[in-house]
Amino acid sequence: MLNIESGKLYINGVHLFDYPTINVNDGDVVGLIGDNGTGKTTFINQLCKHLNAQTISNFDGTFELVEQIQPIIDTGSGGEITKHAIMQALHKVPALLILDEPSTNLDVVQQKWLSQQIKNYYGMVILITHDEKLLKLVNRIWAIQNHQLSEFNGN
Repeated sequence: MLNIESGKLYINGVHLFDYPTINVNDGDVVGLIGDNGTGKTTFINQLCKHLNAQTISNFDGTFELVEQIQPIIDTGSGGEITKHAIMQALHKVPALLILDEPSTNLDVVQQKWLSQQIKNYYGMVILITHDEKLLKLVNRIWAIQNHQLSEFNGN
């Protein structure tokens, strides 16, 4: 289980949003949504910073973050790079898997593969995504709107 205490998120002194105390339980797939620039990735980066520093006392598992990946010329397509990064994270079997826009560079076949991986994942998953197909897999939504993160059950 992961418990995130309520707080406010700032970047460079600018208030992005407030968030309530939120929990993630084993088996949860959480979709983190909001307009571009609202602070989704910043929130996840701060969460990872706290997890690395072990300042979140109730989480004692491992986590993996697969960041939004931009294609690199001559090393494979964006989809190949993204899938490889996701496969590496899955291979580590973390208690918490965080995926930032994981379907952005994936073709249809790779998107189906990703959906299956998420469906079968035993641990906690947080997805930053605008992909409606992936959002059908979540059981909770964290939505950022009007400088507030709100939590909703369902997809």
